[in-house]
Amino acid sequence: MGNLSILIAVIVFLAGLFNLLFPHIAWKFQHMLHVRGGEPTTFYLIMSRVSGFILIVISVFMFMGYLH
Repeated sequence: MGNLSILIAVIVFLAGLFNLLFPHIAWKFQHMLHVRGGEPTTFYLIMSRVSGFILIVISVFMFMGYLH
């Protein structure tokens, strides 16, 4: 696994962490050109956190693959 793979794992981890910790900001960033003054639904916020957790788990497995 090369340097590019490590960079991808770091980016995936940071994206997951961002979605997990700041789902409101992630929603605004994703929809800033489509919605004016709207708010995300509870379902969106929950799924954003779930997807963030999944991305973190994937990045951990990527790091583990690099270490072995």
